[in-house]
Amino acid sequence: MAGLVRQEARVVSRERALRGAGVELVAAAGHEQVAEAAISAVHRLLAAEPPVRLVLVSEGAAVVEASSDGATGGRVGQGTCDWLLQERSGSLRVLHSDHPLT
Repeated sequence: MAGLVRQEARVVSRERALRGAGVELVAAAGHEQVAEAAISAVHRLLAAEPPVRLVLVSEGAAVVEASSDGATGGRVGQGTCDWLLQERSGSLRVLHSDHPLT
């Protein structure tokens, strides 16, 4: 029973984080606020503050558009770019252990 209660608490926490992210994204007035809202949402969903990078993938390239450490404009490694291009056609589910470290 305790396991079910913990699971329900995680579900409620995740739903609140997603709802809050939606509100922040709708209220965002520009690129910078959208990036801040997205990064904040990732931190709330993970209940931690790991480094976050928002990457724009288009035409075989992947460029960092925003990040939690302020880095922007850089291209991601070729292995990461290939992985993102492969995954973008379907639903992207990212687990830390799945991500190539290139």
